Amino acid sequence: MTAAVHPDELENADGDLTFIDKAQQQTGNAVFDDKLIMLSPKVLIQQMVQAQRLP
Repeated sequence: MTAAVHPDELENADGDLTFIDKAQQQTGNAVFDDKLIMLSPKVLIQQMVQAQRLP
């Protein structure tokens, strides 16, 4: 995996509480497509059981 070079990606990787969320866009060679959703542990474990992918 290469290091982030797009300003939005750099902002999201700097460890602070500011997160940039935009629709997918392409600028030059950089593509910004980060998507996050919250899952409860119960839902996550249920999905892992269904996929037969428990750690």
